[in-house]
Amino acid sequence: MTANEVRETADWSSYGVVTWTRRDPVSLDNDPAYRPLIGKVLRTVLMTAALSGVLFAGCVTRTETDVSNDPAYSSVVGKDYRTKGDFILYRFKKNDPEIQLEEPGVTHVPELKEVAGKKFPFDYEGNLILGVLPAGSQFKVTKVMLVQGPPMNYAYFEAVITVGKSFEGWKIVPSWLGGGGLHPKFKPELVEEIPAAGK
Repeated sequence: MTANEVRETADWSSYGVVTWTRRDPVSLDNDPAYRPLIGKVLRTVLMTAALSGVLFAGCVTRTETDVSNDPAYSSVVGKDYRTKGDFILYRFKKNDPEIQLEEPGVTHVPELKEVAGKKFPFDYEGNLILGVLPAGSQFKVTKVMLVQGPPMNYAYFEAVITVGKSFEGWKIVPSWLGGGGLHPKFKPELVEEIPAAGK
């Protein structure tokens, strides 16, 4: 038996003693095997929220506000970060003006082995793949935007790549490397903050 299996016995007088194994429900939050799945589900929800505003146009108000000077968000603006892995640069749709930065292999983003040897840009499940930002690249957060309206409220970062092969100067949305929600934070296993000079 595994740690989450329990042995149970029942005495049914008509049939004798019956013994069976019951598997307790697994806590998805604490089971490492399910964490990648939880991350993919969260990204799918956030992507749907980001792209579904047009469905509510004309009947429900949905707004984007620059909250870079809001004390709740201003501390991250101007900070520099370094990537700890190779990440995919892409647009949700071919005509989407924003360039996203995302982990390889998550929802609608190819694995690194799938982009090896390919000529950029190319289409992948409706997204336009622009390139691979290598580990050790750097970007500076320039703005924080707050999106309010159905189906959910959330905030996202805008940034510019300062060190990164041929991508320097590119404006990107690196928020998918964080947890999402109203107060996104970069995951320490993916991105590290670069201390300001003199600190």
